[in-house]
Amino acid sequence: MFVHELECSWMDHPFARNQFLIDDVKDLAKISKAKISFVTIDTLKGLDVPEQKISAPLTKAKKTKKKSAESNPDIEQRLRSSKNLLNKATIIAKKILGDVSSGKAVDMESTELVVDGITRMIEKDSHTLVGVSRIKTKDEYTFQHSVSVCALITAFGRFMGYNKEEIDEISTGGLLHDIGKALTPLKILNKPGKLTDDEFVIMKQHAIKRKHVLLDDCGLSDISLDIISMHHERPDGKGYPNGLKSEEMSQIGKMSAIVDIYDALISVRVYKSAWEPSEALKHMLSWCPHQLDLELMQQFIRMLGIYPVGSLIELKSGLVGIVIQPGENMLKPTLKIIYNAKSGHYTEVREMDLQKYTKEAVKSPISPAKYKIEMGKFI
Repeated sequence: MFVHELECSWMDHPFARNQFLIDDVKDLAKISKAKISFVTIDTLKGLDVPEQKISAPLTKAKKTKKKSAESNPDIEQRLRSSKNLLNKATIIAKKILGDVSSGKAVDMESTELVVDGITRMIEKDSHTLVGVSRIKTKDEYTFQHSVSVCALITAFGRFMGYNKEEIDEISTGGLLHDIGKALTPLKILNKPGKLTDDEFVIMKQHAIKRKHVLLDDCGLSDISLDIISMHHERPDGKGYPNGLKSEEMSQIGKMSAIVDIYDALISVRVYKSAWEPSEALKHMLSWCPHQLDLELMQQFIRMLGIYPVGSLIELKSGLVGIVIQPGENMLKPTLKIIYNAKSGHYTEVREMDLQKYTKEAVKSPISPAKYKIEMGKFI
């Protein structure tokens, strides 16, 4: 059958689109598992079937795993919703870039679908979505980076006081900021080692100018175009593609440069390990004001907090946890404890609100590489 509509928001179901053809019984199982009780189908686009008496509802009562006393279902639900949204957005980002590399136009309908999902989630909970977006795989980095930048710059724009219409335009620019990579040869895009001078010249061409054939029929706003064309420009004029100086860059263009660098630093790449968020922010602050705008960099740090969601923290007791909620006291976030540094082993997963555990204190943020922790298994 062809599903015309699922009675829930795009963020709450496991499919990349709201409308799709069901040709596998596994898709029915996904609908059942998601507890979607009502769907609308289009019989003109699917194979109509005789009406049958339904003896039981589609959804079934399901036993839920018993959660520990420390577990906060609200936090767990937000983590699941954020991860689901980012996974679907990545699928669509991959399709958009794939279409462009095949000579097709930018799919603006799919772009708007992702933008709507991300802006809605950012309105409800920016910290969790931004934190979960840190988790990436080497093979899918290009597409996941586009989605992460979209989430980050949407949250940054909201923090800076842009209005709803501008936020949508910012989100669109964030998702499409690397659209030029669709024209970059894969052997250069995915090269595990350092690029040669000639290869770097080709790589830099992905930062396309405002007037480019790819963008001709997209109907993008000036805000979106500034993000696409300025995220590699630098205040000292040593960026690309136009070598703009600070006074020639818009505020959103400068913000996009900050977001793009930050997400690249905290992500695993084919040629480097991920930096811990506070380490990345510390280095980026030292690069101001030549490579990044100082005032905007300070605002970006205020938005993320001292220990951004997704950071890995070692406590003085030796326990290690992932920040899953900033908390009112930014020095005492809520953690998901996953590892014991003293024993050198993973431990029982549980939540710990440092505002309640007065005997515990942060020792330092750490890199997942220190204890070879696979963050993706726990977020």
